[in-house]
Amino acid sequence: MTPGIILAKVGRRYFRRFPSARNDLFVRGHFRFLCPDIELLSWSNEGFFIYASPRDYISFRIYFFGSYDPRMTDFIKAHVREGAVCWDIGSERGWFSLLFGKLVGPSGQVHSFEPFHPNFSKLMNNIKKNKFDWVIPNNVAISDVNSFTYFVPPSDEITNNLDYLNDCSGVGYLADTARDNSFEVETVTIDDYSERIDLTRLDFMKIDIEGSEMSALKGGSKTISRFRPIIVIEYNQMTARRANYTVEDLDNLLDSFDYDRYTFEDVLRRVRLEDFVNIPEEQFVFNVYCFPRS
Repeated sequence: MTPGIILAKVGRRYFRRFPSARNDLFVRGHFRFLCPDIELLSWSNEGFFIYASPRDYISFRIYFFGSYDPRMTDFIKAHVREGAVCWDIGSERGWFSLLFGKLVGPSGQVHSFEPFHPNFSKLMNNIKKNKFDWVIPNNVAISDVNSFTYFVPPSDEITNNLDYLNDCSGVGYLADTARDNSFEVETVTIDDYSERIDLTRLDFMKIDIEGSEMSALKGGSKTISRFRPIIVIEYNQMTARRANYTVEDLDNLLDSFDYDRYTFEDVLRRVRLEDFVNIPEEQFVFNVYCFPRS
């Protein structure tokens, strides 16, 4: 066992015993960079195993604190029941796929989509470790057309070399043209995939795909209209503009689908985009919780 792994395991024991906002900031800004970027087996607070890197920005909280995005996790736990069918679009290593899998059980089903093969391999390992045979992984990207496009892999350059965001495995994105280090990935639409598997039920969709949210929704209008799932989706002005649309466009599309949109902190509050007009664009990032209108 290397000194870095020993340090990570000692740190995990300490931080799980003493979780706090102060310790979270310390790990995010300093401690994780002393640890190796390898996937180490960990037990989550939600009752499943997960391989997570103590260094990666996406997974350090999973490893050291046993949790990830507590608000969305709590929301999903409150709205997903045994036997449900859930989609995780933009799975990364699979925190939400595993959470869905734990909640729906063998009588339900989870469909996970992750185009970046290193992340997809992590997802596969985590599904296998938990023996969640009802979680179905797909190494494809969701878009508005069945085709192939370019994928730009994660890098510190994408996150503008902000120290606290460095080593983030979840910021790769789709591009229409080849970029440095990009490679081709397959794209499918929500509607085509639904037909391909003869989908008969869809209760919940989580969509976080670094600017491709608009394309995903456009390619899924029939499925969404038919099943009316709860949708949790990321609003991110920087990634939206990179994909040639705005968060306002995304919000209008969801409104045209007849969905009410909310933010969620302690309680649900209706989305008011005007509240974000004066904040820096790089901070214009939050999850939106969408309910079909009755």
